[in-house]
Amino acid sequence: MTRTQVIYNEHKDVRTLLIDGRDINEFVGYPIVLSLNNNNQEITKATTDSSRILKDITDVVDLAFRENPSSIELKKYLEDFVNVAGIFLLRNGHYSAAERIYQQLLDSLVKFEAYGQTLLHKGMALHNIAIAQFLERDFDQFIANELRAYDEDVRGGTLAKDSVAFTILNLHYLGSLADAMKESSAPLFQEITGKALANEVTEMLDILDFSTKLFTLQIWKSFQLNAPRDNLYSKCRAFDNAKNLALIAETLLRGVCQKTSNHAVLKAFNAKSKPKLPDLIEFLFKNAPWFSDFEKERKWTQFESSSDPSRDVNNKLSSLLRNPITHGPHDQKLRWILILGLVRNFTAHEFEPNCDITGESHEELMSIMLTVMLNLFDELKTAQIISLKPNRG
Repeated sequence: MTRTQVIYNEHKDVRTLLIDGRDINEFVGYPIVLSLNNNNQEITKATTDSSRILKDITDVVDLAFRENPSSIELKKYLEDFVNVAGIFLLRNGHYSAAERIYQQLLDSLVKFEAYGQTLLHKGMALHNIAIAQFLERDFDQFIANELRAYDEDVRGGTLAKDSVAFTILNLHYLGSLADAMKESSAPLFQEITGKALANEVTEMLDILDFSTKLFTLQIWKSFQLNAPRDNLYSKCRAFDNAKNLALIAETLLRGVCQKTSNHAVLKAFNAKSKPKLPDLIEFLFKNAPWFSDFEKERKWTQFESSSDPSRDVNNKLSSLLRNPITHGPHDQKLRWILILGLVRNFTAHEFEPNCDITGESHEELMSIMLTVMLNLFDELKTAQIISLKPNRG
């Protein structure tokens, strides 16, 4: 015997549910439907016991789904309710509570799928779980769930550039990321190039794919939040930040080699098995005026892996940061490129939080590596080796 009846409005949205002939509000014994147009006092009262309310409405929607497994509108009905409570919780700083109710929504949608043959889109739940985790500073889980939300959108037929995850990231997060990165690198960029930093940060971020954008956001937020570096945890995070930013630089250059229309660069790249950062620099910059010096001084990017590799790295960093190498016009830029190579090489093979990479030099190193990325990007743009068509997927 059918117990539920779905009542739709003129727009074919679910207006209410009848259970055993009774409206859902009468069935559970209190008003279920919330609206963002309600005043804060009403929403506060409803969300103070959001777990109980969410369980009651989920139980009813579960019953309705069993009897109407192809009704996608039921999913939207549940999502709209959860989203009112979730947005209120997020706006008022109750991030863990918001994460919890969006996770309950996700679990429910997975369960409801088993009742029929229709795959239910879970992007909204995953995206809001990710936002709550970002606000809780759980950046690793933020990345994982935002990528799942993005994949849900694309799997459901949404164009990558129209994905909710992609759109929200661009609107609310990448702008502030670009501002923070620009603030960190602008003085050094002026120093190394003799010109002001303009759109280079935004343009560089634009050519990165979605996952790399998220990774860059995670790196920079961790860099900002884990200061001062006066404890082992913060130093370990600093080591991770330096390692990952150097990896982003390598990823950026590898992507340019893979996508460039420059035949010579592409041929050299394809001829090399598993090219590393120095190889990518050679493919892309072998005609640059500083490249011959880079070839002569590549030993600076190596480290002794014997008894105390961190001491060797500290000595090299100290020299590269302060002492000229070539006394030529490109000396400073060369030293910074060598720093990038040294950090990439060392952190890929050693874990040593108590070294200069994580100490007083950390802020300077991060700014230098970011500035070198931007400067190399600017050279590639000027030489028309790189395409500035944004990566929307």
